Amino acid sequence: GDYPKNLCAVYVDLATNTAIFYKGKSTRHLWYNRFSTTAFMKNKINNSISSLMSWEDTKAKRAETRKAPTTYKVGDIFYSSWGYEQTNVNFYEVVGVKGKQTLELREIASKVVSSDGGPTTHVTAIPGKFLRETVLTKRASGKYVSISSYETGFPWDGKPKYETAGGWGH
Repeated sequence: GDYPKNLCAVYVDLATNTAIFYKGKSTRHLWYNRFSTTAFMKNKINNSISSLMSWEDTKAKRAETRKAPTTYKVGDIFYSSWGYEQTNVNFYEVVGVKGKQTLELREIASKVVSSDGGPTTHVTAIPGKFLRETVLTKRASGKYVSISSYETGFPWDGKPKYETAGGWGH
């Protein structure tokens, strides 16, 4: 077939219309079937190869996206929404870009823009009002940046974000 080397291995017994299909160099088969006709067997093999090639293509495209230079610039803002039994929102401003994918971030303040008097508030970022001197150096990965084990930063669209109100879990 016209497919990448080491993509798969197929063992066929035409006398019994039996085939075993292995992915890559795996020692465990993906499937092992006996078919009523040789045509059904060939069809199953071809479909399996097509699926693997499509998956390999998808993986290659994802890798290219991850390697692409970031389009973020100084002044862009990310937000993260996190918490257990309450929702916290943090905002981060890009203060530097290093190399192709590395961002320097500083946490910035937020302000409440609406409240229902109950457990819900909406907050927005205050650009340039830094909460601390610490600069976080983080790698941009496509549309997001991993800030910590529990915090993922997404590009902020300028719209207020939901947060649990103070005294309701904070």
